[in-house]
Amino acid sequence: MDLPVAEQAEQKRPSLKADAISKLIQASSGQEQALYVLLAATGLRISEALAVEKRHFINGGRTITVEQQVEKDSARIVKYLKTAAAKRQIDLHPDIAEYLQRYGAGKTGLLFHTANGKPHLYGNLEDRWLTPRLVKMGLDEEGMGWHSFKRFRKTWLRGSRCLEDINNFWMAHKPQTCQRSTRIFTRNCDYASMKQNEWATDSLFRVLMLALLYRLSRIAPK
Repeated sequence: MDLPVAEQAEQKRPSLKADAISKLIQASSGQEQALYVLLAATGLRISEALAVEKRHFINGGRTITVEQQVEKDSARIVKYLKTAAAKRQIDLHPDIAEYLQRYGAGKTGLLFHTANGKPHLYGNLEDRWLTPRLVKMGLDEEGMGWHSFKRFRKTWLRGSRCLEDINNFWMAHKPQTCQRSTRIFTRNCDYASMKQNEWATDSLFRVLMLALLYRLSRIAPK
C-alpha cells in the first residue's frame, strides 16, 4: 500500500510511573482527583471516563459498564466507542469502588461535568489540569498526556505477572506460580462478573492500591 513504516522504537509513548500517579492524586481534589484515580485504576480511555454516569455503576458500585464516550471536539455524548470490543464491563477494587461511591454521593448523571452540566472536553482538561501538574513535576514531554494513564496500567500489569494477553488474562491468586484462577479479567462484557472475596484476595490490585491510594482515605472528595 506504499504506507510509511512505523518504527515502534521511535514512537513517543511515555508512561506515568506509580510515584507520579500518587503525586497527581495527592496534589489534586474534587473532579480532577477522582478522574486521575478512575483512569489509573481502570485503564479507561479519557473519552470513556468523561462519559461515565452514575447509572453505569452496577454490582453494588463495584463494576463500571462502558458503553459511550465524549466526542473529541464537541461537548456531547455519543453511543459508539472506538472499537466494537471497547464495549465492556470493568471490575473495581473495593477501595476504588468505595472512593468513587463517596465522590459520586448525591450526584446524578455524569460523574464529571462542567458548571452547566455538560461533558468536559478532554483537551481543555489536559491544558487546565494535567499538563501544568506534569510541568511542575518535571514530567512533561512529547506524548505525555491522558493516554499515559492507560499505558501506566498496562505497563504495570505486564511487569507484575506472566500474562497470556494483557487485555484478556487469568488473575493469579498466588504470585509465584501464576496459577489460573476462576476469574478472567477481560474487555468482553460476557465475563465481567466476580465474587467480592476473590477480588479482595488478589494481590495484583492490592499492590496497585498501594501506589494509587497512599493516604487517599484521608483526602475527602469535594
